Amino acid sequence: MRCLTNLQQLNIHEVPQLEERCLKDIGADWYKIAHIPSVTHWPGVGYI
Repeated sequence: MRCLTNLQQLNIHEVPQLEERCLKDIGADWYKIAHIPSVTHWPGVGYI
C-alpha cells in the first residue's frame, strides 16, 4: 500500500479483521495506509 502514493480513497467493507488493523493511529497496519486522504470503514450490515 505504501507504494500506491496516488491512491486517494480506500473503502473497507465488511472485513472486521482488516477494519481493526487499519484503525486510525492505533491499528497495527495504520502506518501502511496513513498517507491515504480518505479511509472509510463500512461495518457489515448483513444481507437478507
